[in-house]
Amino acid sequence: MYVTDSIKLFYGIYFILISVFLAWFIFKVRRKGTTVKEEAVSGIDKREKVFFAGLVSVIIIAHVVTLSNLVPWQKWRLWSDPTPVKHFDINIEDYHFNFSEIPMEIAPGQFVEFSLTSGDVTYGFGVFRDDGTLVFQLQVLPGYTNRYVWNFDQPGYYDVRSTEYSGPDHSSMHVKKVIHIIKKEVKNEQL
Repeated sequence: MYVTDSIKLFYGIYFILISVFLAWFIFKVRRKGTTVKEEAVSGIDKREKVFFAGLVSVIIIAHVVTLSNLVPWQKWRLWSDPTPVKHFDINIEDYHFNFSEIPMEIAPGQFVEFSLTSGDVTYGFGVFRDDGTLVFQLQVLPGYTNRYVWNFDQPGYYDVRSTEYSGPDHSSMHVKKVIHIIKKEVKNEQL
């Protein structure tokens, strides 16, 4: 099971549980049989307040946990500021990617920074695996340096494509095997 499948499964179950709790809460409140005037006078009872507070607490705790390192697949925290080991400049103009080096060789587990600029229109910068699945993408706006830090964890070659329609030559913006994540070599040391 891929990490993304685990994340989808987790959030799917999370969504279903929250939906069931909310439906149960609404059903419980409406089942009292009181009129609107009586509910307005008496308000919400203590058990319902406790349940609602508990539900809000569960939601807040689940969001905090999913943004921390407590979740095994959460290697990248939103508030972290890693220092990139490598830096790649990419200029996009007239429907062409101009890379500072080809192939961009990176060791797995290293943070790298991509600095992207556009000379004319808005382009997309998408990094794709060999099987065609998207790793990440961002828009490259003209007149602005777009910086993106990423940590590649799977060795292999990655393609770059434009993910934003930019004009008639958009479909030709595909560079194969431009990023190479090098497999870690195991050195045999003799005693």
